[in-house]
Amino acid sequence: MTHPQQPPRSEPWLPAWGAFCFFISGAAGLLYEVVWSKQLTYLLGSSLHAVATVVAAFLGGLALGARFLGVPLARRGTGGRVYALLELGVGVLGVILLPILRGLEPLVGQLYRSLGGESAGFGAARFALLFVLLLPPTALMGATLPVLVARFERDWVGPALARLYALNTLGAVLGTAVAGFVLLPAVGLAATTWVAASSNLVAALVAWRASAGRPPVAATPASEIPASAVSSASASAAPRVPATATRPAGRPAGRLSRSEPLTGPGYAMFAALVALSGFAALAFQIAWVRLFGLVFGSSVYSFSAVLGVYLLGLAIGSAAVARFMERGVSLARFARLQWALAVVAALELFAFSRLPEWMYAMAERAGPRWGTLFTWEIGLTGALLLAPCALLGAAFPVATRLLQRGDGGHAAGFAYAMNTIGTIGGSLFAGFFAVPSWGVQGTHLAALLLSAGIAVATLLLARGRGATRKELALALGALVVVSAVAVAAPRWDPSS
Repeated sequence: MTHPQQPPRSEPWLPAWGAFCFFISGAAGLLYEVVWSKQLTYLLGSSLHAVATVVAAFLGGLALGARFLGVPLARRGTGGRVYALLELGVGVLGVILLPILRGLEPLVGQLYRSLGGESAGFGAARFALLFVLLLPPTALMGATLPVLVARFERDWVGPALARLYALNTLGAVLGTAVAGFVLLPAVGLAATTWVAASSNLVAALVAWRASAGRPPVAATPASEIPASAVSSASASAAPRVPATATRPAGRPAGRLSRSEPLTGPGYAMFAALVALSGFAALAFQIAWVRLFGLVFGSSVYSFSAVLGVYLLGLAIGSAAVARFMERGVSLARFARLQWALAVVAALELFAFSRLPEWMYAMAERAGPRWGTLFTWEIGLTGALLLAPCALLGAAFPVATRLLQRGDGGHAAGFAYAMNTIGTIGGSLFAGFFAVPSWGVQGTHLAALLLSAGIAVATLLLARGRGATRKELALALGALVVVSAVAVAAPRWDPSS
């Protein structure tokens, strides 16, 4: 008597090789970003416009890679080896790109003269040029998340996604610190690039070896995932669990979601809210980098410290939320995270106004001990930014689960793309308009009010899906309180 073949299961744990690969991949990605940003600073200058352009181009490549490369590859079910090839491609393209960036000066100079200096036309041409150059390696980077998520969670995304995101971000923290404080000062841009490429090669070899001799995870048939779920966030087709996927043993059906899956206009509205949350996140980041750069100085060390703390907060948040995703996620929970972010950001307005005073006191006590002063700067940055950054990091895995309409790889790729579309807009908006026009405080205030608005809109969407009228009324009241607190905060120099 023959028994029917059991469908493959999602792995309820995260194997050591997967954790290692995504950690080292995150470190390599930030090594590249720091190297490319430093090289382009020589070419474009250190203006806020140049920084915003580089960040937006980098994030744009990640989004396109996650959505249009990672999702189709994730469906094929050969995650381990596909991931290895992606890492190998990132390493090869990363090595090739640096000399290309070094040779851009004549072309950028010609564009500058032809388009009238720092004009809108020159800004658009510069962004298009950098976007095209950064697209190949960053697209491969963006594709790695959905491919590896699909390798470990073929059905409903949950703790594995949150842990992968946390590990990748912790690796990014390491990459930022090593690049800014060790490699660039000691060995320069080219050698740092080779270190990053070597890290990609190690990740590729580990993933390939771990997948050798193992049957691929069954691919999700195209008929099991509505085409509308892939092509548009506004599609109205009902979501389905892939027939080839099963929940891990011991996990009750529906436990990862307390509400019915979003469909139709509700799905499109929440996807837009996820993009807006990414917009607010990058507006916060640009404002914070500008603020701490003004207070601590604009050296590569200060920038690396702020970026490292920001990424560490994201990792802490995504790791913490992994424990709660088994209990269930809901629109109301996403709204609470946005509310908490708005409240913390409003309270920080009072602390930010005292940063120059605190910096002067630390410098006076540290005296000539530069290492002591810098350690205190990092500690102060962490004390102020870890909480809001952790809330930002917790929101992404929850949003991914709520946006799921197909397999885990598709969910991760789509949510990543939507979030990154918002971050591109936030980076350009903050760098080109908000900070120059409203100052750091105005940009921070706009971002926190947007976060509060996202919370209210999410609760309105959640009516009938776990959110009560009382909770919505409290949210609206809290919006008024947060706005009042933010407006009452001490004013700073608007030109800062």
